[in-house]
Amino acid sequence: MRSPIHSFSLAISIGALTVLAGCGSSNRLTKAEFIEKGDEICTELKELEEELSLVKSFEELEELMGPAIDKTNQALEDFRDLNPPEEDEETINKFLSIGEEQLPLMEEYKKAVGEEDREKAFAIYEEVNEKEKRSDKIARDYGLKACG
Repeated sequence: MRSPIHSFSLAISIGALTVLAGCGSSNRLTKAEFIEKGDEICTELKELEEELSLVKSFEELEELMGPAIDKTNQALEDFRDLNPPEEDEETINKFLSIGEEQLPLMEEYKKAVGEEDREKAFAIYEEVNEKEKRSDKIARDYGLKACG
């Protein structure tokens, strides 16, 4: 079982992935181009994931959650500039719906951590973990490596 910290660092990557439906230019990327650009964005988030994995206290985690949410929102903006292949929109939209659920959970988690409410933080972790499993499978099946 993954730790709550690990799940939220992965949720950051997954949250970013979920906006792959993009509102960017009308030029559609090929699947290979989309995967390459998506993995580049997620690779940048890996540094944050590594930092989160080293956290040893609620205090440290609370300090990192604000920047983590900000970086995730920036990654989402970057993904919005991508335009996936038309035939992949249904798959990408699955990411979108999961991502819409992930970001508010990150905010709730940050609040629970700040209040040192371990019970609530763990309950949120469990919810994120279930979503993460679904997202990871979609990402792997699609071909994304750094994001899944």
